[in-house]
Amino acid sequence: MSAESKNITGDTISPGAGGSARGVHLASSSQRHEASDIAKAFLDTCPGDWELGSHLSLRGHLHRIMHNQERGDDDIDSALKIINYRQEVMQSVDALVSLLGLPMPGNKKCAMWDREEWLYAVGKEKETLCGQIYMDLLMSGFEFYPAQDEGPNFDRPLRYVAAAITQARYCSP
Repeated sequence: MSAESKNITGDTISPGAGGSARGVHLASSSQRHEASDIAKAFLDTCPGDWELGSHLSLRGHLHRIMHNQERGDDDIDSALKIINYRQEVMQSVDALVSLLGLPMPGNKKCAMWDREEWLYAVGKEKETLCGQIYMDLLMSGFEFYPAQDEGPNFDRPLRYVAAAITQARYCSP
């Protein structure tokens, strides 16, 4: 990945002097401010996820970065690695959905897709079908596994693909 990249909302980000979020060492206050901006922008993505148990710790971590309350560069580096991984996976899933000619669930990219809103719109029957497709994908090994330093499991991309398949197969345009 280049030193600058597009975040999920299309804004250009550069995670710091290290050239990418992997291995960045933030020392200056301007780099800490930049990390704060990246954390804030990322918290504006993934609607509905930040209230889930598996994401509460990361949300707290990002809030501490935003308010310059993290203890050191390693804490910030860790959060930037997680953000970078998640953005890359969501962008890859967007490309996959497009390549396969599948509809974007709710007409939104993965990062901005609100799963609960989409499930409400498609109804209970489609929710069940989407769950079955999700499990089929999972059982077939179609899953995104983060490296140890890229945070906990992140199932949004797989749920998004399942929703795209469900929408293509079972929902009228």
